[in-house]
Amino acid sequence: MTAAKLGTTTPTANWTAGLAYRKDLADGSVLALGTGQRTIWEHSVELDPTGRFAFYSTAAPALAGDTNGHTDVYRRDLDGGVVGPLVLVTGNAAGAHTGGPTGSVAATEYARVFAVTGDDVLVTTSQALTPVDANKQRDLYRKDLADGSFRTPLA
Repeated sequence: MTAAKLGTTTPTANWTAGLAYRKDLADGSVLALGTGQRTIWEHSVELDPTGRFAFYSTAAPALAGDTNGHTDVYRRDLDGGVVGPLVLVTGNAAGAHTGGPTGSVAATEYARVFAVTGDDVLVTTSQALTPVDANKQRDLYRKDLADGSFRTPLA
């Protein structure tokens, strides 16, 4: 994550927010994880064990329909050094954005992700990712991003 204007003609200048990137340490190439917005922080960066999939959190509305105003986690496929589409990690089984507590939430309630694999993630969030979650507290989920299903975190 950096506020530097990477990939521009003025790389020593800065944006107003830190943005998430993956840098290849062998050749120095850099791939942006986000959408190019420059005002809302991208943080909590995570790579899956292979380095192919990158995850990050942001309150920016990175996908159409994101009106929940909450910090969401996204996955980006970086296979072959090419930026692939964003996938919403903190969405329900159908992939839609969900609600959560109204008003400000503490930084400890922001979504966090741990990539077991590129498709199998553990995520903590105060958003209700399943219909039975009504407590508006941070909960731990295990999600299969290939099919959107949820499993017990211990399975």
